[in-house]
Parts: sequence; structure tokens; C-alpha cells
Amino acid sequence: MRILFVHVCDRFTPFATSIAALAGALRGHGHQLLRHAISLETAVDDAAQDVASYGADVVAGSFMSRDWPGLSRVFSHVKRETGCFLVVGGYHATFRAEEVAGCPGVDAICVGEGERPFPPLIATLARGDQPRTGPGMWVRDGGTFVGCRPPTDVEPDIATLPRC
Repeated sequence: MRILFVHVCDRFTPFATSIAALAGALRGHGHQLLRHAISLETAVDDAAQDVASYGADVVAGSFMSRDWPGLSRVFSHVKRETGCFLVVGGYHATFRAEEVAGCPGVDAICVGEGERPFPPLIATLARGDQPRTGPGMWVRDGGTFVGCRPPTDVEPDIATLPRC
């Protein structure tokens, strides 16, 4: 699958560590991983056109609250133009998942850390199966987000790791 990771950047944050972590979790699974940075100065229509031009199967992004108003419009446009599967994560999606669920362009919302629930979501999509809501991933089903936001996919207790 062609997976496009999108993030908003400014001159102080040209790199997104959360996207690097998600890309790392997918490495070795045969997917084509792409990245697109949207400058804070980019107009919404231009950003939407840029994102749509990749022809990705999946567009995924991790965002802060300051970015959501413009990006919700970008994602709605990209969904209309391409029909790709759109996943949103990050601080805003975790704390305001219900607001993100109101965006018609979003197909899945990652709640909490995404390194555990994101790869299985991609594997399900790659098989052509319908993804389902589970810990850490709230998925649109039949056109709506059903039920309440799921709990995060909790990382194992670091204290249980063996000592070196």
C-alpha cells in the first residue's frame, strides 16, 4: 500500500517524531511510505491539492489542536477527490476524538500512541478487509463512528522487562 504521512511544520519543527515512529513500526511490511510536510503558511486548497496528488491508498497524520481547523478542511477535500482511507492521530485526536469524528473525511482516529494499533489497521486494509474499532483505534463503520471512543492500546508495563 502507498501510505502518505502528513504533518504540519514550521521553521522550528521541520520533522515529526510521531510520524517517524509510525513509519518505523511499518518498515519491513512491504508498504511504500511517503511523507509530506505542510507549511503553516500554505493555503488549505493548495495543501489539499498537494496531498491528493500523491495518489496514496492511506493518508495518515498526527496533529496538534492548532492544526485541526485547517486540516479538517484538507482531509474533507482529499476524501472527496481521492476516496483514500484517512487516519488522524496525535494530541488533538486523542483528547478531542469526538470532534475529529465529525469530519466527514476521517475514516479512523488513533487514540493514544499509534505504534501498536496502526500496523494492524494497515494490514487489515491491505487484505481488503473492513477494519474494526479496537483499543487505540476508533474506526468509522457504515458511515459513522459507532459507540464511544475506545480506550488507548496500553503499552506493556516497562517494569516487567527483564534486567540487563
